[in-house]
Amino acid sequence: MIAHSVEETFAIARKLSQSIVPGKVIILSGDLGAGKTTFSKGLIAALTGVDPDSVSSPTFTYMQLYPLADGSALCHFDLYRLSGRDEFEEMGFYEYLNPPFAALIEWPDRLDDLAEVVTKERLIHVRLSHDTLNSRKILIEGVEGYEDQV
Repeated sequence: MIAHSVEETFAIARKLSQSIVPGKVIILSGDLGAGKTTFSKGLIAALTGVDPDSVSSPTFTYMQLYPLADGSALCHFDLYRLSGRDEFEEMGFYEYLNPPFAALIEWPDRLDDLAEVVTKERLIHVRLSHDTLNSRKILIEGVEGYEDQV
């Protein structure tokens, strides 16, 4: 899929939000500036009803918790500054990768063992890349109906 604007990115995230249930782990990968935080804002806004402008990436706190209407919660991680899986484990974050939580992870490559703790059935991978200066290519894997859309 190609998003030509922030609004189109939010629309794609809003559609994906319909597939998010406790236990799902959404990982966002892409270069710096590819749109991970924008996509996160759209997804969090769709799941919580908050204004996307009020959502910020937890770059310095690593995690932000958002309560959801069904009593579960979404954990938004930004692991850009994380030194590795030991630090993630020391902070007690692995527990947030399981129900009753859903997790949204920016910079998942900082956790080289993610496949060891999250089954393929629970994983949604959103790959973002620059298409042109003002548009982004968004590829979503792990949700039926998205596989053929590039």
